[in-house]
Amino acid sequence: MVPFGRLYLFEMEEAKRAGLEAVKAALAVGHQRAEMNALGGFCHIYTQLGDWDASLDHAERAMVLCHGLGARAWEPVWLLWQSLAENGLGRRAEAHKLLTEAAEITAESANAFNTGRVYGAWALVTDDPSERKKMLKAGEAVLKKGTVSHNHFWFYQFAMKSTLETGEWDRVDGYAQELEDYTHSEPLPLTDCCIRWGRALAAHGRGDRSDENHKAIERLRNQALEIGLEPALAIIEDALADG
Repeated sequence: MVPFGRLYLFEMEEAKRAGLEAVKAALAVGHQRAEMNALGGFCHIYTQLGDWDASLDHAERAMVLCHGLGARAWEPVWLLWQSLAENGLGRRAEAHKLLTEAAEITAESANAFNTGRVYGAWALVTDDPSERKKMLKAGEAVLKKGTVSHNHFWFYQFAMKSTLETGEWDRVDGYAQELEDYTHSEPLPLTDCCIRWGRALAAHGRGDRSDENHKAIERLRNQALEIGLEPALAIIEDALADG
């Protein structure tokens, strides 16, 4: 679990090292469940960094372990990370297919462990506007009902990116506020960055070309460059190029 904690602190190199140590230790004693979880840490890390090939490799290895353990309730996790990697590599049809399967298994097992982030990712990879709205609404409902924290962290990140792409600036702000409300007592560098990213880009989308907002976007770019957040950086650079 150490790689996950390091990730939320945006300590990426430390997260990678901890993940490697965990995998080595798990292999040394044949603890496949621990190895699978450590591989999940790498999927989280490489998704934030935009290293889609590495994320896909780790998710596929984790799925092999998952099948070997008979842990069907965990399959949606690996389908989710495979889907995001496929989407990052430009294979949206495959990404959509994988998330459809993930949602079916999640519903079958009534597993609230993954549902929120699966719906958020589905909204991100679909090209169907009605389906996107349906998935966002379903994800919001899951979070209101109560679920594991990582669903909040990832759903809102996916939802903000999805609604930025469709120019729904008020919804972006709404998701940023929901994430801030959820994390206000224990703020994290990763979620704080998501909140600032969503708000600054939504303001830019509305036409805010003030020095204040421009500087906010520049600060986000500097942070993304320092940490290596390639997917976020691409969107930030587009905004800066637009004035």
